[in-house]
Amino acid sequence: MSFSPLEKNAWAGLLVAYTDMNRKIEGHLHDRFGISHPEFEILLRLSWQDGKRMRLQDLAADSILTCSGTSRAVDRLVKAGFLRRELAKEDRRGAYAALAPKGVRLIEKALDEHVEFVRKHFLDAFTEDQMRTMANHWTQLEKHQQATPVPTVSRSIESQHLKSGQSD
Repeated sequence: MSFSPLEKNAWAGLLVAYTDMNRKIEGHLHDRFGISHPEFEILLRLSWQDGKRMRLQDLAADSILTCSGTSRAVDRLVKAGFLRRELAKEDRRGAYAALAPKGVRLIEKALDEHVEFVRKHFLDAFTEDQMRTMANHWTQLEKHQQATPVPTVSRSIESQHLKSGQSD
């Protein structure tokens, strides 16, 4: 079985657009702020939270990274002074990632440039009607994915490693 020409163009279009944008964003964030796209995502997600912190397991569940990848990225951000790790006092087993003042300053500065960058290299290619249609497509896709969940390969591999006692 293979994709129809229309399916192939739709799927390939997503892959090409994602790959191109991710590379551009990764390069911009690295060159301007010395952080990776996943590290930016972590800082951004924390900036959206009340108290500017999240449990590590919740952060990993929402992230594009695996649990261990999220933990390593948090460690790098802690070492750079952008985050703090805080023990979860309520259960003493978990931990929180919290924005440090240096991280707040970085995300505030980086976010403005990031929005400008995404507009210039992605959103400006579309009219408002096209963006509304695209937003509806993403909502439809998210609902479809929630109705037909399949574990991602990276999380499945990580889960298998955890069950067998292996690590990265």
